[in-house]
Formats: sequence, C-alpha cells, structure tokens
Amino acid sequence: MPSPGSPASAIKSVYGADLDGNEFEIMWMLPRNAWREFENAAPVERLELDAELARWAGVRTAGRIISDADANADTKAGTRTEQATS
Repeated sequence: MPSPGSPASAIKSVYGADLDGNEFEIMWMLPRNAWREFENAAPVERLELDAELARWAGVRTAGRIISDADANADTKAGTRTEQATS
C-alpha cells in the first residue's frame, strides 16, 4: 500500500511496497524555480496527494531522464548533460 511523504520539499514522493515486499518510490521533482527554501532541505511530512496533483498537474519537472548510454557518451566526449529547467 503506498504511503505519502515529502510534500514540503523540492520533490514529491510516494512510497510503497509490492506484494513480494519490494519497496519502491515514485518521485517527481518540482520545477527549479519552485524549490525556494527547500533547495538544501529534505523535510518529510504527510503528502496531501489530491492537493499536490491539483497544484502541479501539467507542470514540467526540474530535470530530465538520461539513459546510461547518453551519460557514457557524454563522459567519453568530455561533456556534461545539463538538467533542463522550466
């Protein structure tokens, strides 16, 4: 059963466990300009999921996902993949 957590921070996370007991986290990082005082903090409080969904629906995340192949290619080329900001 998923349990809510981390509403007052730069990320929104829901934690849970599957029927085999494997634990998981579903995490969404807020847009960079919304981090404010939570940029260097990681409080964990109860997440009001409906309210957070209503507030952040349709807003892009602060970062982007890159594959291991992309990261390796960047390393070999001497470049660094920058995070996308909205």
